Amino acid sequence: MWVEIESEIFFENQNIAEIRKLLQDLCYKHKYEVYINLLEVQGLSAFKSIYGDIKEVIEAFYNKFTTESCSIDFVVSSKSLSTGKFSLTEAIIFFNLPFTVILENSNNDGYFLDALQREFVKKSKKIKRFKDNHWLVYGNSGGSGNVINFIEEIRRRFSNDNRFLKCFVLLDSDLEYPQNTNTKRIKIEQYLLENNIPYHFLEKREIENYLPDNIIATIDIEDSFIKTYCKRLTHIQKDFIDIENGLNMSIDSLKKQKINVYNLFINENDTQSDIESKLQGLRVGIKAKFDNFKNDFPKLFEHATQEELMERCKEQVNPNELKDILDKISKLL
Repeated sequence: MWVEIESEIFFENQNIAEIRKLLQDLCYKHKYEVYINLLEVQGLSAFKSIYGDIKEVIEAFYNKFTTESCSIDFVVSSKSLSTGKFSLTEAIIFFNLPFTVILENSNNDGYFLDALQREFVKKSKKIKRFKDNHWLVYGNSGGSGNVINFIEEIRRRFSNDNRFLKCFVLLDSDLEYPQNTNTKRIKIEQYLLENNIPYHFLEKREIENYLPDNIIATIDIEDSFIKTYCKRLTHIQKDFIDIENGLNMSIDSLKKQKINVYNLFINENDTQSDIESKLQGLRVGIKAKFDNFKNDFPKLFEHATQEELMERCKEQVNPNELKDILDKISKLL
């Protein structure tokens, strides 16, 4: 991302210490790219005071900016401030804040994001660099129902100034069957839109539903749920089943209380016997296979390959969802 430091900042010599601090932070390991109009500031005392190695980096950035099609993302200014504009003091605070990818559970869901970064190397170069340097962290919201509270706590720290929100929200859809509008996320989505916070709701039900079939099979292929899941379900049925708990109700109750879920698991040529045996096999999930499902199941993503992950997504509405998630995050860094 490009940060412009307006020339007026260099007009005041009392800014020298803060200018040095900001430029050191921005240029360290080329964290950000910096544009300063050298034609306007080269003769000023504040600019001359910048350390030589930093000045060389700035000059390289200036040449790049003036010869390529670059656009400014943030501005450091002494004028009236607005979205993406910061005073010198504010900029020092803002650019030292880590970028936070807000997850429902940062530890468990982090295995999924780490797998994407490991397997989609080209898409993840910038994310990996930021994460390795602790410029990007995973935020633990404590569940989708607490995301708003998590963000509000950040906003309060900065007097409800949304300019200081450096985050991206990634949440499960929690959908039990395909829907054009995610009614379970209306409140959160409205909040995120109102506060201009970038986000992504997973297309599948939960992060668990992205784990490749062959890895799930290694848990216990003789288990009734796993055998039914791996051998009898279509891609879309696998996308919305609760892997942890299963359907968790009788077939009669499912038909009465969740007819859309019941219909999801019926294939065109299924006999009544097929339907009943399939739903019976899905009644209880695989929670009992783990000492702690929420902690242990996500670790299986450590064994997933790019090909396997893409295979699980090939029949989605957006088969490139995993790459798109990485693109969305990268563009914000």
